Amino acid sequence: MEGAGSTAGPNAQDPSFKEMTPAERSKAILEKLKKEYPPAEYEELVELAKRWQREVVPQLANPQKKYLESMDVVPAEDHVPGHLNLVLYNDQVGTAFYGYFLDEVHLATLNTDVCRILEKNITITLSKKDRPKQGETWSLAESLGKINFDIEFKD
Repeated sequence: MEGAGSTAGPNAQDPSFKEMTPAERSKAILEKLKKEYPPAEYEELVELAKRWQREVVPQLANPQKKYLESMDVVPAEDHVPGHLNLVLYNDQVGTAFYGYFLDEVHLATLNTDVCRILEKNITITLSKKDRPKQGETWSLAESLGKINFDIEFKD
């Protein structure tokens, strides 16, 4: 995996790039990366969910890193290749983070950084929900995202 410091993206020296708003620049860079990298398959996203806290979050810059330490990440339930869902909880911290990532520049920046790290085309979406109460079940993908060591599946 490559670090988030890659130079892929529109040419920052291009005058039209300099005239863009931050949101337009973020979207342009993300669109270029989406053409450059293949979409992540659902199975890759399941694996990513297991490694998210150990391998992806440490490579991100603050404040993204700080916010993402308290989130869960799961492949989107629709099984569409490349769709990754960040789950925030309906509490004070989750609401603050949700507001931060609702800003399209912040979400596009996160999406761009994750694409560069994984060298895969990924679309990140946000969702909010209540934290599961003790004894409630989680989906397999959500459970795997909370495990901080490698596991093997046997048939």
